[in-house]
Amino acid sequence: MKKLAALCLVALLLTGCAVEGPDSVTAPEAAPEMAGTFPGLGGTMPEMTFTTADGREMTLSGLLKEKELVVLNFWFENCGWCMREFPVMELAYQRYQEDVEIVALNPSDGAQRVKAFYEKNSLSFPMTACPTTWATEAGVSAFPTSIYIDRDGVVCLIHTGAITSPNVWYTLFDAFTGDDYQQKIYQSIDELIQ
Repeated sequence: MKKLAALCLVALLLTGCAVEGPDSVTAPEAAPEMAGTFPGLGGTMPEMTFTTADGREMTLSGLLKEKELVVLNFWFENCGWCMREFPVMELAYQRYQEDVEIVALNPSDGAQRVKAFYEKNSLSFPMTACPTTWATEAGVSAFPTSIYIDRDGVVCLIHTGAITSPNVWYTLFDAFTGDDYQQKIYQSIDELIQ
């Protein structure tokens, strides 16, 4: 019995945090929209429209006109690994925000809780509530999950799990930014950080 409990604990830690049940979902105040379905790795992302926790209207196409990389980071408030990742992600964002945009998408907690979390935690990258269907269509099975969209709107990497080293964030951002960027689809983060 102890072995089974230990195996369950290890499996939970390896897969990340799970979303709470549908009863915990609150509808966002301004419903975000995605014009199409999630294309998967190597596909071109459809247009996305959302209102951030601080009231800014954003579109994916608008972000890609200004930035060389957009990272969609799926998270929820009670995810311990998400909370460990945020301070390191913020540090990397501060360094690369001229070329990179991170959008933290929460499919679980609703717009009011996302806004309260954003205001309490002094994070500078945009956060927004999103429909649970966005996470489902993107194949998010554990949290956090980050989707890396290059300057051409192509999904070049999907990573599940917290990144808690600033150097890993820097390496990822360096791979997608700069004048010498050449598009490549990565099956795993390990291809970039070896």
